[in-house]
Amino acid sequence: MFLEKAIYRYIRPSTTVDTEPLKGKKLALRASELLVDAVITFIALAVAWDCNSQVSGIMKYICVLYAGLFPSVYLVFYLVYRIIMRNPCYEPVFMPMPVAEPLPLAEKLPVAEPLPIPQ
Repeated sequence: MFLEKAIYRYIRPSTTVDTEPLKGKKLALRASELLVDAVITFIALAVAWDCNSQVSGIMKYICVLYAGLFPSVYLVFYLVYRIIMRNPCYEPVFMPMPVAEPLPLAEKLPVAEPLPIPQ
């Protein structure tokens, strides 16, 4: 998140320059922002490390580096590709909880008979 914000600030610089030192509410807001960014980055790193645990060589480290530099992009990719599209990172050997059944498709739902056309 830190790199993403730096790139955004470089591409779209602010018109006002804040030279006032951080005090009070500004300092607390900045500290909480840094804490949230660090937590999101740590989550992205942990997910990337776990998901690429069976990948060998330098590819594992490249994925983790990408997740560390762009955590929000990596987490959106993970959400879409791994969770919504149901592409698991690896086939688990032991699953303590059963996997939920997929939602029924429209073909499996009962369909009402069509009404007869009056002549």
